[in-house]
Amino acid sequence: ESAYQLRRYGSSAQAGVSTKSDKVLLAILNSPLGWYLISKYCTQIQNGYQLIFKYLEKVPIKEISNASEKRIAVEIIKLVDFLLQLNHDLQTEKLPANIEQIKTRIAHSEEKINKLVYELYQLTPEEIKMLEGGGHE
Repeated sequence: ESAYQLRRYGSSAQAGVSTKSDKVLLAILNSPLGWYLISKYCTQIQNGYQLIFKYLEKVPIKEISNASEKRIAVEIIKLVDFLLQLNHDLQTEKLPANIEQIKTRIAHSEEKINKLVYELYQLTPEEIKMLEGGGHE
């Protein structure tokens, strides 16, 4: 688990994964909320956003401070670990039917992570709809 690709919108940035909190951070940054925040604070470049510290430090990242938030963080970490395993499996799988099954499981896991991120940030249904309706490519 040396790196977790920040892959949406063509970004080629990689962030090292070394602690459990990094996994929560990466889940946040890879969620629609994270990409919305990145689009507001980071410089847009040809195939994505410039993800360097001077811009990323301005992105408001939720501090995990109470039991409810810790529960959410633990769930996110489990899902990120599962997602990392699924992505590894996807790279090694050869059978088309199994590849489709893995892709479905990846999509489902990402959806669950996004819902947990929304819960962590206490987003309203209207805010979630705006994020998922998108338009920040």
